[in-house]
Amino acid sequence: MNYLPLGSVISLKNLDEKILIIGVNQVSLDEKEKIYDYCGCVHPYGFINNNSLLLFNNDQVDKVYHTGYEDEDLKDYYEDLVWLKSNKKEKDNNEK
Repeated sequence: MNYLPLGSVISLKNLDEKILIIGVNQVSLDEKEKIYDYCGCVHPYGFINNNSLLLFNNDQVDKVYHTGYEDEDLKDYYEDLVWLKSNKKEKDNNEK
């Protein structure tokens, strides 16, 4: 899986507003600590309060309008994140 960089502006399926990605690998405290790929806020308003945040996954992204800044540090972080997620999934499958 390829993550989009922070600062990317996207649209989601079934939502008219553009969304600014402000976080990756985000935990939902309301849903028994479910992990989402991204956290975002409505563009151009940005973060207003906790109720203005959207949690969503890569498969919900409809269109990318702008790709955020990407450097080697980000690429390394995303590679580590993908590796950790795949190992966690493998461990969870082995425990079943």
